[in-house]
Amino acid sequence: MWLTWCALNRRKQPHVWRSAVVGLCSSLLLMLELGDFPPLFWVIDAHAIWHAGTIPLPILWYR
Repeated sequence: MWLTWCALNRRKQPHVWRSAVVGLCSSLLLMLELGDFPPLFWVIDAHAIWHAGTIPLPILWYR
């Protein structure tokens, strides 16, 4: 729904691209959470990458 709203309002509001990027990145990061895999080098797993990937999203959203 967010991506549809972004597509409809991209010309009226120039900052809409940020919400589209956050929506796409959130969806991609959710796939890490759902498709869990064994840890790489016994340290980094999908959940850790998910946490690291969500750090910049609020900064972009509230800018």
